[in-house]
Amino acid sequence: MPDYTIYKTIDINPGMPFPTHEIRLEMWRLPEDSEYRVGGYQYEISILITGQRQADWGISQVQQIISGLRAGYGCGRWIDIDPENPLNLHFADFNNDGYLDMALRWFPPQTFGMADDSHYFWLFDPNAPSRDMFQRNHSLEHAASFGQVVSVADGYIVVFSFHGIMHQYWAAYAYVDGEFVFVRNENVGPD
Repeated sequence: MPDYTIYKTIDINPGMPFPTHEIRLEMWRLPEDSEYRVGGYQYEISILITGQRQADWGISQVQQIISGLRAGYGCGRWIDIDPENPLNLHFADFNNDGYLDMALRWFPPQTFGMADDSHYFWLFDPNAPSRDMFQRNHSLEHAASFGQVVSVADGYIVVFSFHGIMHQYWAAYAYVDGEFVFVRNENVGPD
C-alpha cells in the first residue's frame, strides 16, 4: 500500500478521439536506512496512466506503467509543497506539438536560491504503442536542471535560474528533431 496516492484526470489533446487519461501517482516512503535517502523524505515512485484508443475492432483500454523512479521533497526552502501534489505532477505542451506532456519533481533544490528544480519529463507520442505513449526526454531534463521551467509558449521553454539578487539567468530552448536546443539567454547581474 503506497504512503501517498495522487490522482489526476487530463485531456491530452481535444482533437483526439479519446483525449481523457487518468493518471495515478503512487509514492512509497523508503526506510530510514535506505541507501537512497538523501536529505529529506525520499520515495519510490510509480505512475500508472490509463485511457482509451481506437483499435481495429473497436475501443481498447491503454495502459502505461512508469516505475523505478525516486524522488523527495524535504529541503527546498523556497518551494511551497502542496500536500495534495507534493512532487508537482503537472502537464504542459513542452514540445509544442498540441499534446500535453508530463513533468514530475525529482527533488527540490538543496541551495538557498532557485539554482535548480529538477524534474522528470515525458513527452506524449500519439503514434507510440500505448505502453510507451509518454516517453522520457533527457534533453529537457538536462536543460531544466539549471533552473526551473517558468514558461512554455510559442514553441519555446524558458528556464529561470536565481543565484541571488545579483545574478539571475534566463535561457530559452526550442524543440528540434527530438531534442531541446538552446536558442538564447540573458544574464541579469551587476552592471
